[in-house]
Amino acid sequence: SRTLGGMAALPPLPLRPLQDICDAYLRTVQPLLTRDEYERTARLVQDFRTPGGHGDKLHALLEERKKNTESWLADWWLQLAYLSYRAPLLVTGNPCNTFGVLPGTVHDEHVQIRTAARVIARLLQFKELADSGALSVDTMDGKPLCMTQYKRILGTCRVPGKGIDVLKSFGRDAKQILIARRGLFYVLDVYHPDGRPYTMAELFKAFKKLLAIKPVEYPGLGAFTTDERDAWAEQYARLRASPINARSLDLLERTVAVLCLDASAPADWDAAANTAMHGMGVAVDALNRWYDKSYQVIVSANGTLGVNIEHSPADGGPLLRIADSLLRPLDPAEADEACGDVPGPQQLHWELSAASVAALQSVTSKIDGIVSGLDLKTFVFRHHAKPFIKKHKISPDAYFQMAMQLAHHRTHGQLVATYESASTRQFHLGRTETIRVVSPEALAFVKAMQDPGSSPGERAALLRAASAAHTDYSRKAVAGVGVDRQLMGYRILAGGAGLDVPLFADPAYNLSSTWRLSTSQLPLKFIQFLCFAPVVDDGYGVCYSVNMNDVITLSVSRFRAHGSATLFGHAIMDALVSMHDMLAAAAPQASL
Repeated sequence: SRTLGGMAALPPLPLRPLQDICDAYLRTVQPLLTRDEYERTARLVQDFRTPGGHGDKLHALLEERKKNTESWLADWWLQLAYLSYRAPLLVTGNPCNTFGVLPGTVHDEHVQIRTAARVIARLLQFKELADSGALSVDTMDGKPLCMTQYKRILGTCRVPGKGIDVLKSFGRDAKQILIARRGLFYVLDVYHPDGRPYTMAELFKAFKKLLAIKPVEYPGLGAFTTDERDAWAEQYARLRASPINARSLDLLERTVAVLCLDASAPADWDAAANTAMHGMGVAVDALNRWYDKSYQVIVSANGTLGVNIEHSPADGGPLLRIADSLLRPLDPAEADEACGDVPGPQQLHWELSAASVAALQSVTSKIDGIVSGLDLKTFVFRHHAKPFIKKHKISPDAYFQMAMQLAHHRTHGQLVATYESASTRQFHLGRTETIRVVSPEALAFVKAMQDPGSSPGERAALLRAASAAHTDYSRKAVAGVGVDRQLMGYRILAGGAGLDVPLFADPAYNLSSTWRLSTSQLPLKFIQFLCFAPVVDDGYGVCYSVNMNDVITLSVSRFRAHGSATLFGHAIMDALVSMHDMLAAAAPQASL
């Protein structure tokens, strides 16, 4: 196929030479440690890299795995980063995206289902391209990228299991959508018998029929998907013991996606982001979700659009391409197209034991605490944007990352391990590698920015050095030669071989991979917000875009028990202004 035909020819994910890994690792931990701590870590790294030592043995084992698998990392990453994750998907697992109200939206009594019909029609069109292999291949710098993630995003469901979950993908066999409305669930056929997907007009007609249904009322079963995974696995097995429930679960899991028709009407970006993230609590729309499904389209009562994503099948690039397809301008002919009658949705029914009802009440009682514990804010920064940064010959991504480092140092008095995601899709089955943002150059820059004796010219030179170091690390991560994935491979193999490796017990190893600042950058074309929670209790989650010419957008999350997303968002924007003013002041000095 056009989409997947050349994927097997992509190179496999490489392995970095052991000595290079060790050098790069030491460089990334140095700014986080005291001198004594660093000297201890350097000794442990030296022992690890000594010829014939643990490093050589583990590297040989990893080379052997590379020879005998399609990707030495892919299965490990899916299982360890996602499917064995036992915390709830609500907030801590699933990211979200909010797009606001789409251009061309007609604000009449049917604004919600009209928006839903428009978006689901676009989603089915995209699925047709993916299923048929007709999607054009993504490229980066002229190189083709791995497209296998597109086969798993739609028609996929994560199913809970004890210790580890299972990912079920149904591909072309997914012919229905799941609709959530007022906490109840329905399935709707969205393909004709001849295989044609429903048009926007046909979907609109089917959704109007949904509004006329007098449903059987059930407790909000979607709450089960917000629980810790092992607890949900136990309840899932109990539910499946009933043939009625087993049939409903089977139908639910094999749908293309979820359409959540919410009762709320978000009035601003913050409300829209929080609605997409968690539904704003039990009394609002938190029960109107099935978090195990890979793709949930959320349409609020006023037409505000968002998506909630179960992250295990795919990463930012493919998800952003799907989102772009949903947002294509509306063709009036699509909405006005004549169509015949189509079947309406069918409600899913459940048989709940007293034990299941009690468990459902228990998990439902926890939801509002999870929701209220997250502080999630959005920001549109208009002071300056990409043109100013490019004018000063600095990478916009590196510039923003250094602003976050400055903001964190000003706020907390230190730098912390900072994660930025890099795509490795130029390799077969590639997913991501970590860009370790903190560097000696970054530390020197943030210290100079807070040193009254440092001149604008000196600060500008340090910013450029820090940005160059960041760009260099980013390029290596994209090329599959970062640090973290390979060290993870060594650690897994050490456990399997029964090796006690002192390097992995070193506090610096844990410190340097505890991502108190977890970040991601997306090349957005217009204002929208992708959001995710911090990955550690006392951390931040920051997603940003520096791709537009007039604004920089960012979302910031923080668990309220540890601080404020608002304060850190403003600290980042203050840092951006400080850097702008410093560069502006340094330019005349340079000319003199």
